[in-house]
Amino acid sequence: MFRRFSFRLPVVALIVGLCLLVASCVELIGQRFIVHYDRGADVLEVLIFYDGVHRNREQKSVEESAEQVRQFIQKGNVMLLDWWGHIEVADLAEMAGDEGLSDVQRAVLEHLSQHMRVEAVGHARSGPGQVSGVQRVTIGRFSELIEALNRLLDETFTDLAQEPPKPLQRTMRLWQQAADDGHRWLRLDGQAIAFYAPVDRREWAMARSDLLDSLVDDLKRVTHDAEQFEQVERDLRLAVTFLANVPLTYSDRDGELRLSLGHSRSANTYPFRIREEGRYNEDLEQVIQEVAPLDVTRKLALGALEPDAHSPAGAVAMLAEHGPVELKIRGLIGLVEAEDEHAAAAAEALDAFAARWNEQRKSPAAPDPQPRQDQAREAWLEQWREWAATVELFPQPAGD
Repeated sequence: MFRRFSFRLPVVALIVGLCLLVASCVELIGQRFIVHYDRGADVLEVLIFYDGVHRNREQKSVEESAEQVRQFIQKGNVMLLDWWGHIEVADLAEMAGDEGLSDVQRAVLEHLSQHMRVEAVGHARSGPGQVSGVQRVTIGRFSELIEALNRLLDETFTDLAQEPPKPLQRTMRLWQQAADDGHRWLRLDGQAIAFYAPVDRREWAMARSDLLDSLVDDLKRVTHDAEQFEQVERDLRLAVTFLANVPLTYSDRDGELRLSLGHSRSANTYPFRIREEGRYNEDLEQVIQEVAPLDVTRKLALGALEPDAHSPAGAVAMLAEHGPVELKIRGLIGLVEAEDEHAAAAAEALDAFAARWNEQRKSPAAPDPQPRQDQAREAWLEQWREWAATVELFPQPAGD
């Protein structure tokens, strides 16, 4: 049956080989990836928000956790969906020299080692006041990397076809033929990326049925264990929010499978929630602000208020143009909360934004204008915080 079949692909082994599968004293509440492809420059730019960076108090001390964060920043490493996805960027070139790799595997690693750059941008606020680290990753000559990945998939599917799993034997033969014909599995579609593959319609329908049936079996097993069911329910709710929000297109017709990820005409934001917000603690806030001192949301807000004096550049300019709309709003809220010299202008900017937003009947509705009574000011700010938290879960580019 399909549920007993596990894909052991070289491409998966390659990715896992980059990750340090070790327990960590640093955890995340969530992560956001803001992805923009500059076709003219052939550069992929990814802004990574490490939302709610905190210490796992069951692991190590504050000092040890803080040192782990400092080393992560100093070495320019990347983390994908928690510490299990920690990639040591400096080791990519060394890994490419592994004699056990094929030429196409080596080509992917060499491309990343030569054309991927990582930099710390600053920090921001997310969720209910959590501190987030912000990082930029750029990959040059990105279309060449896509073609290298296509050749890696050729090799992977050719290996699979040598001993094809019984539920997908005909489909594997189709993949083998496609690989021999130089099929392009991955294709760029504006800001989106799509995967195309031929499939045998009956086999694919049976495989999907088996997979979904196995999920029902898994749910049935945990319904008799209250603690397990509670955890599964939490995980499913996080997954449902992601699936409801992510721009994912699935098509399976005329013997072709097509999976497309991303909007084609605008930059994409992919938000992931990993843990419940109640897990967050403030143990690492000081070190995050120390190693990444630029307050990104404040910079965006000041750029909106005084563009001549605070013109954004680099990663902040990318966020201003392509990032989620609530980033600037969080910065404006912060200026009002701080009661500094920009507080009055920030409050007026919030009211002006709300008027435009509500005039266009966008959802959720933005708060009413700021109250005249000082005692009602905190309630008004709380309405803005709730608005920002909702929009953060369902992001759209700032220009939309």
